[in-house]
Amino acid sequence: MDTKYDPDLVRPLKAELAALLAAAPFDAYVPVRGAFRALKVSGPREEVRLGGPGLHDGNAIAYGTVWAAERLAIAYLDAKAQGVVS
Repeated sequence: MDTKYDPDLVRPLKAELAALLAAAPFDAYVPVRGAFRALKVSGPREEVRLGGPGLHDGNAIAYGTVWAAERLAIAYLDAKAQGVVS
């Protein structure tokens, strides 16, 4: 099943997570919200590794903190809807 969230619901969460990721150190996982975490990899590709419910080897990498923030926001909303996180 595909779920689409209202952009007005995603936008503030994405902004919060993007600010957190922008300030995060490189090469160290940081908790972002609930059971989620992210690691900014040092290097030219702006790779961000994501961890948490619903994220796995096939979808746990984003490029750029803004895209990573959006992916984390949607994964968080999915996990919250499923009752995995509060």
